[in-house]
Amino acid sequence: MSFRVESNTVTGGPTHIHVDYDPADLGHLTQGNGIAVVEVRDATASAEGAFALGSRVAAGAYEYELHQGGVDGDAADGNWYLRSYLRLDDDTPTPPVDNEVPNYRVEVPVDMVLPALAHRLGLDTLGTYHDRAGEHYLPAGFRATPVDARGRPTQDEQRGWARVFGRSGKVGGSTASEASRYRWFEKNGPRYEFDLSGLQVGLDVHREVAGGYLAVTQASAQVEAVLGGRAGKASMKGYSLGGYWTRMAASGAYVDGVLQFTDYQGVSAHSVRGVEISPDGWGIAASLEAGHAFEPVAHWHFEPQVQLVYQVVSMGGTRDDFGRIRYGDAEAVYGRLGMRLVRNGETDEGQRYTFWGRFNVWQQFGGKAKTSFASLGGGNRVALGTTLGGTWAQLGLGLNAQLSRSVNGFVSADYEQNLSFDASRSIGARVGVQVTW
Repeated sequence: MSFRVESNTVTGGPTHIHVDYDPADLGHLTQGNGIAVVEVRDATASAEGAFALGSRVAAGAYEYELHQGGVDGDAADGNWYLRSYLRLDDDTPTPPVDNEVPNYRVEVPVDMVLPALAHRLGLDTLGTYHDRAGEHYLPAGFRATPVDARGRPTQDEQRGWARVFGRSGKVGGSTASEASRYRWFEKNGPRYEFDLSGLQVGLDVHREVAGGYLAVTQASAQVEAVLGGRAGKASMKGYSLGGYWTRMAASGAYVDGVLQFTDYQGVSAHSVRGVEISPDGWGIAASLEAGHAFEPVAHWHFEPQVQLVYQVVSMGGTRDDFGRIRYGDAEAVYGRLGMRLVRNGETDEGQRYTFWGRFNVWQQFGGKAKTSFASLGGGNRVALGTTLGGTWAQLGLGLNAQLSRSVNGFVSADYEQNLSFDASRSIGARVGVQVTW
């Protein structure tokens, strides 16, 4: 880009400057004073606010803004420069941050949220064994199903089930200074509030052995700009197909394995500047969970649990008006250690019910989701990361009850608090029904 205006005096205004540039050739982080646009021969005659950009200048990962005066020794030269970095006020941060930081365009945090939102959607759809299955019990004499010496059915009993679920939360809290907001973004990625909801239906095709489910889930996020204010909205739908294998023992132990494929459709990242991308995406998740119920006193038992989840989300490369966006495969392993405390009971009519509470600690292993931005020509590529979870605690309550001789219902709610990031939390709820025949 080559553009310069020379002037002896600059008064009045603002005069709008339209910069003729090729986004394929721009997209770098400017150094020093930046790109000279207006040279004022008499620095004392350059009025503040005399010039303004008449149209947006952005390329790659960066937004270019018009600034009066150079930096350091050239601060009073009166000239006007395009810069793709900002100088932040020094709030004496710990650790210190360079007060010159990149001026990321508003689309950057919105685009970066997509892999993290897809991971959240996939994880909530997968759930835990009890999220999906509720409790396994039938009223006495419900059916004369032959059992072996350990009490396991020797003939199949089929069960259909369905549940609706939802979650709302936020990632990252409000901070007072631009420097602290930038530090958060540099370390963890964007700040956002999210909502998701889904419907899942399944069938145990072979009792205590195998089953499958279908799910449709939608998720959206309101994303903050790097230095505060609204950046835009991200949204998607997930269509999931899952299969599971469960083994239960008369001793109270169980093992549950799940494999889930999700097709992400309607994926959108839309900025407040009206720029939108719609990449394709898919995800695979696999879970292995085990637990064992102990009953120290009648009607009460506690159940230690452990779960390991692997999830990968892949999104295709795309572009918008100002650059190319490429997503790396976002892989993560999630580990869960949990405990359920359960109180069993029975009504006068012989229908059983269960109250329970649980406490889980989740840990995400692996790196961040990588998103890279380049100019339309493919140059000046910048890679940025979005965290996929960190460490968080989960506290929940639930109720399972027999609604009739063949129908069970369950409802639960939980609160999650991230232990790695300040002011990151969510609440979730599930309602489900099971029909056995």
